Amino acid sequence: PIDAWQNESIAKATPPFIIGVNRDESFLWVNASASLTYQQLSAVLAVRYGVNNTVLILDRYGITENSTNLNEYYGRIATDAAFRCASRNVAQNSALNNHNGVWYYEFDVVDVELYSSVFFNQPSCWNHTCHGAEVLFLWLPQNLSSATGNFNLPDLEDVV
Repeated sequence: PIDAWQNESIAKATPPFIIGVNRDESFLWVNASASLTYQQLSAVLAVRYGVNNTVLILDRYGITENSTNLNEYYGRIATDAAFRCASRNVAQNSALNNHNGVWYYEFDVVDVELYSSVFFNQPSCWNHTCHGAEVLFLWLPQNLSSATGNFNLPDLEDVV
């Protein structure tokens, strides 16, 4: 992308509209050390989305009183509500309004070694594709060594 913007003929062209989501965007804000119970998750969802919608959400994600890893479910629900649905809506409306070159992506790359270095103070991001993770692969590969020391970024083609 950096080379494309520096190329004068490309820079003068109308750039495409790119919008998307990382698979685990909201895990950047999920407390990894917390352990939600079914009742706690239901209560949080009821406050955010209403009781009737909570029943629908729990059903959609297959969450029951016997479900485990409810923090994982909560992170997925939060990502879908705050990022995935909104991004898809914007992309769809842009395409319907004849915006040329609408591109929608869903980024899902987990690199524990890289993320534990970059998100060093957020352990819930070490094994999730958190908010901002795609920036490391798409926009900063040439400059990544200044943030990660001797870490070698894999070829983008091998990862994506």
